[in-house]
Amino acid sequence: MRRIIAVTGTPGTGKTTFSKKLGEKIGATIIDISDVVDSGGIKTKVDAKRDTKIVDVDELKKIVKNKIKKIKNDVIICGHLSHLLPVTHIIVLRTDPLVLEIRMKTRWKSKAKIMENLEAELEGVCLYDSLWCKNVLEVDTTDKVDFDGILRWLGKGGKKIKEPDWSKSFYKVLIKNG
Repeated sequence: MRRIIAVTGTPGTGKTTFSKKLGEKIGATIIDISDVVDSGGIKTKVDAKRDTKIVDVDELKKIVKNKIKKIKNDVIICGHLSHLLPVTHIIVLRTDPLVLEIRMKTRWKSKAKIMENLEAELEGVCLYDSLWCKNVLEVDTTDKVDFDGILRWLGKGGKKIKEPDWSKSFYKVLIKNG
């Protein structure tokens, strides 16, 4: 059976790098949601206050479904919204907030945007939104990733949830940022 795998997570958790490595290991075709959105096929609005695009998820689903129909092998859908699409597996990438904050500071200047995303990571928003799927795996990308374990999970499926407790790290981020 062909697998349609969503790789999701808070911005900065390593979705693109992870997807490329996993794609090489399993011979999957990668669909990057950012590329789909940026290609102009989907109408977007801009939330200037939060410095982000607002994407019509129903429109995204239609376009991605059409792309998947043309692919014969496994598919990895890489992107923050991928867990909202019809998939067979979801891999949620998680990262320690102290490390994630450093990664985010290289992308954004807005402290508000960084804190919003760090709070989403602390609360496990992507994980929570993924629990509709029967095959969900949570992967810590703070350090080295165990791809052998991920490949074993892809063979068996199921939910492997062990949400990390980063409350101490998040507390340090809060203290540091006033």
